Amino acid sequence: MSLYYYIFALLISYDPVLLAFVKAYDFDFQKESEKLKSKEYLETSYQQKLKWLDVNIESTTVRRYFASQVKVDEAMDRGDYTEAYKYCQQVPPDPQDLDARINCASSAEGVLPITKLTDELNEVISLAKTNGNISALASAYSNLGWYQSLEGDIASSFDSYQKALVIVPKDKFESFSYLYHNAATLYIEHGNLSYVRKGIDLLNEIRSIAYKKIEEDNLEKGRKNSLVRDIQIASYNIGNAYLILQEYEASVREFEAARAYKAWEVFSVTFAALAAAYADDNVKARKYLSEMPSDDDRSPVERSYLSCYRELIKKKIEGASNLKSCLELHNEVPVSVKIDVYKRILAFEGTKYEVSVLRNFYDLYLQSIEKAYKDSASQAASLVELSRLETELIIRDQKLALGETIRRLFYVLLLALFLLSMLFVMVARSRKVIKDQSKDLSIQKDILQQILDHIDEGIIKINRDLSISPIYSKFSTKLLGQNPDQINTKQLLEMLGTSPDHVGSSIASLRAAFGEGELAWEMNKHHLPVEGQINGKPFLLYWNCVALDGEVSDVMVAIRDASLKNDLLEERHEKERIVALIQSGEQGSYFISGLYRKLGLIADFVRNSDSRSALGLLHTLKGEARQVHLNEVQDLCHNLELTLKSGNIRDSITILDQLQKEASILSETNKKVFHQSSVKPTLLQQINSILIESQKRLSNVGLTMTANLHIQWHLLRDEDLDSLGAIILHGLTNSVDHGFLRPKMKDSLTTREAKIELSIRSIGANMVLEIADNGAGIDIEVIKQKCIEHGLDFDESNLDQILAHPEFSTVSSGDVSKTSGQGLGFGALVSAADNLGAGITIANNPDSGTRLTVAWSQPL
Repeated sequence: MSLYYYIFALLISYDPVLLAFVKAYDFDFQKESEKLKSKEYLETSYQQKLKWLDVNIESTTVRRYFASQVKVDEAMDRGDYTEAYKYCQQVPPDPQDLDARINCASSAEGVLPITKLTDELNEVISLAKTNGNISALASAYSNLGWYQSLEGDIASSFDSYQKALVIVPKDKFESFSYLYHNAATLYIEHGNLSYVRKGIDLLNEIRSIAYKKIEEDNLEKGRKNSLVRDIQIASYNIGNAYLILQEYEASVREFEAARAYKAWEVFSVTFAALAAAYADDNVKARKYLSEMPSDDDRSPVERSYLSCYRELIKKKIEGASNLKSCLELHNEVPVSVKIDVYKRILAFEGTKYEVSVLRNFYDLYLQSIEKAYKDSASQAASLVELSRLETELIIRDQKLALGETIRRLFYVLLLALFLLSMLFVMVARSRKVIKDQSKDLSIQKDILQQILDHIDEGIIKINRDLSISPIYSKFSTKLLGQNPDQINTKQLLEMLGTSPDHVGSSIASLRAAFGEGELAWEMNKHHLPVEGQINGKPFLLYWNCVALDGEVSDVMVAIRDASLKNDLLEERHEKERIVALIQSGEQGSYFISGLYRKLGLIADFVRNSDSRSALGLLHTLKGEARQVHLNEVQDLCHNLELTLKSGNIRDSITILDQLQKEASILSETNKKVFHQSSVKPTLLQQINSILIESQKRLSNVGLTMTANLHIQWHLLRDEDLDSLGAIILHGLTNSVDHGFLRPKMKDSLTTREAKIELSIRSIGANMVLEIADNGAGIDIEVIKQKCIEHGLDFDESNLDQILAHPEFSTVSSGDVSKTSGQGLGFGALVSAADNLGAGITIANNPDSGTRLTVAWSQPL
């Protein structure tokens, strides 16, 4: 160990709060770091970077320094702050290496006091401004905002994030998403319920952009992993938001999705268990507790509140737990977390901890909340005093300048007299120019007003003070029933039918954008309403800003009649209906003729709270709609399935009304296309349409299909034909989806040719239907895990009974599609088999397919 490192170790041992990361080295950092701008170095993995340094950097000192920073970056990327902090202690960053200093400060979170970290970041900010290092400046402001939020200084935190957002390079999505993540976190942790919703909107926007980026061609693996991590972190923070909103089931889903990010898995599992416990799903809460990863690699602060939350979960689901750890939280645990913990403990009435919690609440108020409030007030007062002093200095300087000006004017008086005659000439010429320009401006204004008077939509200009400009279209007056400049922006939004909450958020968004750059407009414009109503008539609203010298000075809103758009949409839908009927022929016509009756049966099931029967019939109806290309009916059926499964009866009835309206329209369209009564399609026609649709879905993912049919036919009753048709529909759909499409998505399919065999034959007094495929088969391990979740006993010989269990699905909640994954298809198949009086058996051969056998007595 060198003498320097020995002294450093002594300093750390005697001063545990020393942030002694920075050390000056005997090489020129700026010169050496230029070598790292090579594309070969920047676009490689961490291990490849270390190999590149070994080959291209001759100096041992320089190579060791940069290798250490690569290890810090890699540890931070994994979320292992403890290891990153160790590397920062071993090889401290150079004073000019601002990115390394920011990383090392981040790695010390939870180890060193936040005040030490903010001091380090303020020094980095000062150097970054001097050096013109925009990227480091944005990162430092962002990290500073985070630490200010941890100390409860939310106003300063938002100010730091705003500075970062203004200067961050706009072409770097990673920087964009990082800042939006933190801004959204502030909305969620420190805002009211409306701002929590805003936080969710921001995070959903991050996920949407990341998904689009992932779909880009030639995206390198490292960048793709970074985008996937953005999605997982967004899911984690949305889970926290739903936890605050007490929407616990949604919270569980988000934490489950975030769990794939291993660096935060212990947090995701902990809070998923908490949300499950408060959703009264004790089975799921216990499951998460049993799967809890170790938190040994987390900081003392994180281990402190994670331990507390686990005890709260046990208290919630078991009624007895030792909550002592919640009363002894680490001093650096954020104020918001402490408040949440104390509120949850107090909700358990009659516990022995109530007095202690109230005492902790009082101490927290004195130490953090009251202090932050007074500091904020003092800061405001200091700003007022500073403004007053600055004004006094300006007035004094103006007086001195005035005296100096008078003295100088005395000396130039003679010169001024000489120039006076020339001035008269110039004034005369200027008056003529001004008069001509005024005339031109007047003409331009008249032309603009004529254009506005003939535009068939409302054009209104909003000034910086939120008043309405006298420049507006004539149609605006007709829409509003008065001149727009007689009202203000708030009244305009109310006249457009905007809700009171939305009016408030819209006004706040406009105020936040005025006087700022166009980035601020882009951040806030999505809070403005896009639709409105005047006297019950729908309108579309389009918002645009006018920027002068890079700042938003005015906002224009265009109000357009939405009825034309609605008419065009309805016309397009009608064309789609006609095309679907022509393509499907008599089969589509027959489907429509029975649609209203089937919807009536589903409505009866819903009114009688028989969701299982409703879902079974609905899933078959959705499959039939898919075969005859009626996409609108298929989508509405799918949405109705989701609302019925969630128990939302009000939305279910609304969607049923939409379906019945669509059925009525389809009936009229059917009469236009087919003038005679429809004929029931034969079973062979039904099978043919199912196979054609299946072949299209397989070809979309690059698979081919061969189908072999062997039918020994016997006459059946109409109701038996309906049941047999439903069995074949769901049986073939399951073969295609679970045997080929889903395994293809997971890269686990071993064949590119889908082979499906369907046979109907007579054996003695029985009829036998068999559907076999050469797909991936049923994953027995997944079945076992799902049995545990549903509380079922696993027995492979009873596979058909397990799969028929209500809502039993081998598909995770995030992979549900319109055709499968909700646990309804096999149940609908079993229901149709029961109507036929048939028995079902399943033969499963992993990696080589499944065989479904349905046997029933042959009717006389």
